[in-house]
Order: sequence, then structure tokens, then C-alpha cells
Amino acid sequence: MTEAARGFSTLGPVYGFKLHAVVNSASMIARFAVVAANEADVTVARALLNPSQDDLERVLGDRAYLRCGVWAPSRSNAQRPNSWTASMDAVRKLVETAFSSLVRSKSLVLKQLNSFWSVRASVCRKVAAHNLGLWLGL
Repeated sequence: MTEAARGFSTLGPVYGFKLHAVVNSASMIARFAVVAANEADVTVARALLNPSQDDLERVLGDRAYLRCGVWAPSRSNAQRPNSWTASMDAVRKLVETAFSSLVRSKSLVLKQLNSFWSVRASVCRKVAAHNLGLWLGL
């Protein structure tokens, strides 16, 4: 889908696009997708994860990615909560740090971009800068 749409994020209702990413253990973004805000998180996650490359037993996600075959913290009203440990929280912190880096130091705030292609080009530049900075040790 290449059109902006109304959807929901952790901050509430949004109009536009959302970024989904697979972050490796070095906090580098290995794969990502920019999708309309109304795309289901589970659908995007299944498209991003490759069972032949990714050991799904070792992939962590947040609550939006429950039912994708990855480890995610249980919802507060779960009938059968899964075990989520402090070490898993530490790993999840790497992912949140990568996203925070994109937003703060790489200024990934996609305002005033009118087309999907301009959004995609902007995200590609920011992800490349993020990964290059980590590779150079900056």
C-alpha cells in the first residue's frame, strides 16, 4: 500500500505511515518496512520475518506482535501468560534504543512528506545513517 491512512500506534490515533523493523543484537536495523498506519502489525511482522534466516525462538517483539510466532510479553488480561524475563527486557531495550536513535539523533520525524516514495527515501537515509554510525562505533 502506498497511500497514507488512519491507524493507531502506541501514542494513539495517527495519520500516515508506521515503521516496522528487525533489529539485530548489535542494534543495527537488518530489515524494515514502511507501511500505512492502518496495516496490521501481525501481517507486517510475518512479512518481515524469514523463518529460514531468523530463529523465531530467539526473536523478541512487543505486545503488538503477539501471535506472530515471536516472544512477546503477555497482555495483562492473558489467560495463559508466557514467561518473560528480565534478560528479555534488556534485549528489548536494544530495539527501543535503535528506534530512539532514529527519532532523536537522525530526526526521523516524517512531517510534510506527501508521498510514500518520499517517506521511504527519508527512512532509507536515516536507517543507513544509523547503521553506519554503529558500524563506525559512533
